[in-house]
Amino acid sequence: MNERLLKLYKSATKYPFLYYSSIIILSTLVLFLGYYFGKIFFALFS
Repeated sequence: MNERLLKLYKSATKYPFLYYSSIIILSTLVLFLGYYFGKIFFALFS
């Protein structure tokens, strides 16, 4: 296993709240970006 990944995993197990909140923030960002890009794409190609 990568040393950086191992360090990240150890910190994630130490701070599970931080880990889960970062996952939630990332997923919402991806959803918003997908939504807006989808709107732009639809406007361009419809």
